[in-house]
Amino acid sequence: MINAVILAAGSSSRLGRPKQNLEYRGRTLLQQAIACAGNIAEKVLVVLGANEDLIAATFDNAGAEIISNPGWQEGMASSIRVAITYLEKKYPVTSHVILMVCDQPFVSADFLEELKSTAMNTGKGITATAYGDTVGVPVIFSSAYFSALRELTGDEGAKAILKINYHDLVQVTFKQALIDIDTETDYQHLLGSE
Repeated sequence: MINAVILAAGSSSRLGRPKQNLEYRGRTLLQQAIACAGNIAEKVLVVLGANEDLIAATFDNAGAEIISNPGWQEGMASSIRVAITYLEKKYPVTSHVILMVCDQPFVSADFLEELKSTAMNTGKGITATAYGDTVGVPVIFSSAYFSALRELTGDEGAKAILKINYHDLVQVTFKQALIDIDTETDYQHLLGSE
């Protein structure tokens, strides 16, 4: 059983408004991420923190469960911890989790399907997206890594787990994952590319 976690608890401080609610191609970035994740995952969990009510109102739980992260200000690690703890309690048969963010507008259902099939076919414990000169989200972890994910701290997210376990990692290249939305300029470039 593969379940998806969309990490969407941040305050979008550089943008000045919730990036989760930015519209692109007829829906918000978060709605887009939920729809894509729903194609490959049994359950889609959305971790919210800053502006939770404002964001939650935009998708009225359509195909997703909301997890509140009261400690969102610590950074991404706190959202991962909250999500994995929730998953293990509510869906203990989860064999894999895909961690995603909502500000990579070109991550598609087709790419997530490729990521999933790679994870299942290679038997590696971690299947990560390669772009630019890095590897990162979306990333699929097998349940063997859930305890390590629960122990993360700070703002880095799961990058440290990828580095330590490079022997158990397979990469799927997706150059457009490099494009994310952090500033108003990023968003205007995105709209201009339509």
